[in-house]
Amino acid sequence: WAYLYINRKKTIALHTKDTIKAEATKAEFEERLLAAKLDVVRGKTSAGTITISGLSEKYCARLKTKTGKPLSPESIKKDKLVLRLFAEAVDDIPIRTITEDTIDEFDAACRSRKMTADGIASYLRHLKAALRWAASPRQKLMDRAPQIVVPSDESDKPLEFRLVSEASIDKLIKKAHENFGREFGILIETYARTGCRRREGLGLLAEKTSLTKKKAHADVLGKRSKWRRLYVPKKLKANLKSIMPEKGRVFPDWHPDTVSHWFGECADALKLSCRLHDLRHTWITRLLEKGVPVHIVQRLAGHTKLSTTMRYVHLREEIIAREIAEKVLD
Repeated sequence: WAYLYINRKKTIALHTKDTIKAEATKAEFEERLLAAKLDVVRGKTSAGTITISGLSEKYCARLKTKTGKPLSPESIKKDKLVLRLFAEAVDDIPIRTITEDTIDEFDAACRSRKMTADGIASYLRHLKAALRWAASPRQKLMDRAPQIVVPSDESDKPLEFRLVSEASIDKLIKKAHENFGREFGILIETYARTGCRRREGLGLLAEKTSLTKKKAHADVLGKRSKWRRLYVPKKLKANLKSIMPEKGRVFPDWHPDTVSHWFGECADALKLSCRLHDLRHTWITRLLEKGVPVHIVQRLAGHTKLSTTMRYVHLREEIIAREIAEKVLD
C-alpha cells in the first residue's frame, strides 16, 4: 500500500497499490499545499476561504445570541435550513464572494419554489443575521456583509385567506387521520382548535403541556423565541391525552413543509381551497365574531402588535360578504 509522508508524526494512507495513482495523489496534495501557502503570503487566512456550508457549521455552533440569550433549538434548525438552501441555490461558494446579486439569485430561487412572501422574508432575515455575524469585527470571516433588504411585515399589507367552515374543518381532520395516521389528524385538530402556528404545533412538548381537570393548556415556543400559552378546548383535550408521551415531543419530528404538503393533499381530496395557515386565520376571526375583546384575541393569538389583530377586525365583514357572494353565484 502507498502512504504519503507528511511529517514525523503523520502519514496518510492512499488506499492504493498503483504507483501512478499514488504519484497523482501526491502531486494534487502538493498543489493544494502550495495554494494554501500562497494564500498566507497574500494575507488571507483559512477563514477567508470559508464556504457557505462552513459558515453554517460555525454559525450554528454558537450558544447565545448577541444579546446573551440562549439560542432556541428551533432557531438553530431554521438557520441550518436557510444556509443549506442558500448553498443549494447559489452553490457552496466562499462567503467572501457573496454579493447583492447572489442574494437576488437566492430570492429568485425561493420564488421559483412558490414560497409565500412571508416565507421568503423569514429566510432573508435569517440569512442577513448569519452574514452580519460573519462580517462582525469579532469573527472577520468576510470583509463586509452584502446589503439584504427584507420586506417589512407592515400591518397595513393586505390579508389573503379563506375562512374554513366548521364542517370543512371536521372533514379535514378526518381525512388527515385516514390518509396519514391518527397523530397527523390530531395535529391538524390542534391547529384548528388552538390557532397555533405551524412550528408551534409541531414543537409541542409533553413537559410544557397540562391536561388536568382544572386546566388544559400548553406552553409553546413562538416567534422570536418567546414562549406563549395555548388553551386546549375539551374537544381536543381527550385526543391529545391519548397520544401524550411521558416526555419529549408530542408529535413526530415531521418537517414543517411536509405537514403543509400533506394538508394540501387532504384539502385537494376534499376539493377545498384552503391552506394550513387558514386554520389559524379562521380561529382568530371566529374569536372576534363571538365578541372576544380585540386585546384578548391579540394575547391568545400571540400577536406582538395590536395593529396585526386589528387587520382581522377590518377584513372580517369583507371576507364573509365575499364568500356568501361566491356561494350565491355558484
